[in-house]
Amino acid sequence: MKRLLFLATLTAAAVAQDPEVVKPGQGAKLAVPAVPGANPVAAKPKKESGPTVIVSDKGSFKSSSQIAEFSGTVNVKGPGYGISCDRLSIKLKKKPAPGTTPVPAPPAKPGEESALGDDIEEAIAEGNVVITQDKPGKDGGAASRYLATGQRAVFSSGTNALVITGWPKILETKGGKPVKQTNALEAGARVTLFQSNDMNFDGGRSEVILFGDEKNKDKE
Repeated sequence: MKRLLFLATLTAAAVAQDPEVVKPGQGAKLAVPAVPGANPVAAKPKKESGPTVIVSDKGSFKSSSQIAEFSGTVNVKGPGYGISCDRLSIKLKKKPAPGTTPVPAPPAKPGEESALGDDIEEAIAEGNVVITQDKPGKDGGAASRYLATGQRAVFSSGTNALVITGWPKILETKGGKPVKQTNALEAGARVTLFQSNDMNFDGGRSEVILFGDEKNKDKE
């Protein structure tokens, strides 16, 4: 099937890759992805920018509803962020009618810039969802990466949050080393990720693994 390339200007970060998926309740680690730019630098890192490319086997766009749909091994690659899934639906914000004054969106709080850009109202990824997001370290510190897997992920510009369901797993690494992992232990569990790095989980039991400092463990 003909592969489709969709270009859009978005503003967040992540590169999709296959994790080592583990069964819930085993407490095993997800594969730790390499974090580019993890070494401390003296200068304050700049926010990445650029287009996002969506590659899929099928795609469509309906101008009346402002909805773009992609299916068949969907891969999204942006400036430091990415998604892979079986199906992806993106709803764009409708443009104001000619002659009307658009209502400005409320300013984002520090550290809560929109993950998918100001033009996206909602994005839904379904089927074998893998999402990664890289965030540079503060004041030259080690870079962080968030790796999330599940069967469904919904981003809403209204809440500026990502809700993952379908046995979600979240792995946080810093400087290429695992820091924390959250695993669903029940089918109804869901994880909500905010741009501020805050996380909520509800709907079912989940486990949180804190890896601690591996160097200190070796000395014990």
